[in-house]
Amino acid sequence: MSATEDGAYITLSERRRTLLEKYLQKRVGYTKKQLMKILADELSDVRDAGDFSLRTLNFDLKYLANCGAEIQKEKRKAKNRTGRVITEYYYRYANSKWTFRKQLLDSDAVQSIKVAATILKQIPGLKLHHDLLEFCESVENQSLHSSSDRTYIQFDTRPYYDGNKHLIQILDACKLGSVISFDYQSFKADKAKRVVLHPYLLKEYNNRWFVIGMTEEAHIKETYEISQYGLERIKGKIKNEGLEHYYHPDFNPDEYFAHVIGVSAKPGATVENVVLRFAIDRAHYVETNRLHSTQHAIEGKATKTHKTFSYELIPNQELESLILSFGEDIEVLKPEKLREAITIKINLNKKIYI
Repeated sequence: MSATEDGAYITLSERRRTLLEKYLQKRVGYTKKQLMKILADELSDVRDAGDFSLRTLNFDLKYLANCGAEIQKEKRKAKNRTGRVITEYYYRYANSKWTFRKQLLDSDAVQSIKVAATILKQIPGLKLHHDLLEFCESVENQSLHSSSDRTYIQFDTRPYYDGNKHLIQILDACKLGSVISFDYQSFKADKAKRVVLHPYLLKEYNNRWFVIGMTEEAHIKETYEISQYGLERIKGKIKNEGLEHYYHPDFNPDEYFAHVIGVSAKPGATVENVVLRFAIDRAHYVETNRLHSTQHAIEGKATKTHKTFSYELIPNQELESLILSFGEDIEVLKPEKLREAITIKINLNKKIYI
């Protein structure tokens, strides 16, 4: 970490972006090549400062733009060393007084971030990005009260989840709009296959993490199908393919998963009316812990022993697994195809025990 003029400590990424912003605020403008050299010179005294490649600069520019900066790109003619006329692009802020560090945290915000930092640090196996870890520690150090080692939050998580190591890199790719590639081996496949993905969302379900996005193949073929990949099935390292070819359709996660339990939705699948009847004890549980936002009780169907609920859902594997988890306390009334699928699985299960 590095100290600012007022003594506050900031992370390396924040210091680098603060320096970048300092030169973007100047009216003269700078080329990307000039900005990379400036950053390298300014931070030459910082150990383990990392490289100042074009990729790093592009990520920082994208970060500032996501924070609300309006970065102007001005085309100018210039002569190179051989006297040939070339076109160069100069970058600067449209508003020289704008800054991404404008808002200060009040004490309530600090306490809220402390809670968030505690939550992140308690996820087993999650290796926080170096800058984020430093930030969490710096926020914790701002507490006006003595720290306590007592545990106030405990999660229902497995001791170790192999996919956690990919979370930060995929999150960065989703936020910055970067294509990624990785080797992926599903539970049914004999070997891994290479996947090139335009990632849009990280989604957690049943203590597993999934990256949701569109494959390069679906983009090229213009099928525009959305796919999901479990992080624990990714083999080796993830490669960042860059920002230039990233494609983002009008993908709205809230709309896409509005009628889905879990993460999978088959292309062309439609929403169906799902009717489930629960034994009365389980019905009380379902009333207080709704299976889905579309749940509502069907009036006139309740008895002393059972209660019936209706849902608007896209049937999928996760819904079938959820239904089976209730054992003898549940019955599928509609749709008939879902009822048949559950019946088949129950009969197959019976063969193991009978």
